[in-house]
Amino acid sequence: MAEALIAAADEAASRLTGAAEHGQATAAGPSVLDQYTGDLVALVRRYPVTSVLIGLGVGVLLARSLGKTRPS
Repeated sequence: MAEALIAAADEAASRLTGAAEHGQATAAGPSVLDQYTGDLVALVRRYPVTSVLIGLGVGVLLARSLGKTRPS
């Protein structure tokens, strides 16, 4: 279950990276941050369940990387 969630988070992250690179290539001017946040809000509104799952996946990855290491 965790592996599937991590794989889905990695896939979503690569999609967002590609979208950000495309947006960076075409965006210009002082409203770039406004455009990115507007795009992100639109993406979350369009895919709410997927957005929550991505958020959970990122949370799991952060918890695993920042959590205490257990002695073996």
